[in-house]
Amino acid sequence: MLALNSHEKGMMKIMIYREFKPPSALSFIKCFWCLERDYKQFGPSEALWAKGDVELLFHFGDRYVNSNNETLSYSFLIGPLTKYTNLISFGKVKLVGARFHPGGFAPFFRISMNSLRNQIVPLSDLIGGDAEILEERLFEAGLEKSISILQHFLLEKLCTVSYHPIAELAKWIVKENGMIPLPNLEQLTGLSLRQLERKFNEFIGFSPKKMATIYRFNAAREHLRKHPEMDVLDLAFHYGYYDYSHFSKDFRKYLGITPTEFKNSILAMERNHMKRDVVFLQDE
Repeated sequence: MLALNSHEKGMMKIMIYREFKPPSALSFIKCFWCLERDYKQFGPSEALWAKGDVELLFHFGDRYVNSNNETLSYSFLIGPLTKYTNLISFGKVKLVGARFHPGGFAPFFRISMNSLRNQIVPLSDLIGGDAEILEERLFEAGLEKSISILQHFLLEKLCTVSYHPIAELAKWIVKENGMIPLPNLEQLTGLSLRQLERKFNEFIGFSPKKMATIYRFNAAREHLRKHPEMDVLDLAFHYGYYDYSHFSKDFRKYLGITPTEFKNSILAMERNHMKRDVVFLQDE
């Protein structure tokens, strides 16, 4: 287990989030995790921002409703996102999930990531009736055992033990916070920009340019989350934005609010004695 975050209001437990390190054979997975959250205390909306991770989730409590007012299935995937979206819940949510690195989902399921971009998909769409069997096994198990069952399920689905070269490039983009000139990728791979875009769309879910933009935004978002006292214009310059207008445009597109609004929300959490490392569905 890597982390445990909990927040309490009086004696009422509001949220517990835990991450579990995957076994070495599942290196395509960033972490396994579980979440218990009472949306009656936090408010009903859960924002999902643009990111290249794929999430595989299983409900144990009240279910989410998407932006179209459709109730999500007991098990579902959140594909790579190029825009923000919201999930709604009015009760107590219990989730178990697996978070895949960008490009890390393809080794388990033979599906183009382009088809999952900006999609929330029932697991049954990929594996049919086996999804319901897996759901029942997880629901009957305790937390620790459910993580073990999910790991075993994914080990059986694993088709390869090595990363595709495109997924390796994606790891480099993430490591460099998206601040990589695209000509460097062309020189490194010997592929044209059009070839790179086609392969990135297949294995990652979007083009290398889009991925670089999204992970630059995510690096800035994470920096501001940890250091909300920082001047947002200084932060914009630090991550290669030419002005606040372009910086704010990315935030609105990928998170739904401006950098200043995000900063103020983090400061408000501190004033309300909530920890700065409050977690959401996509947090590291």
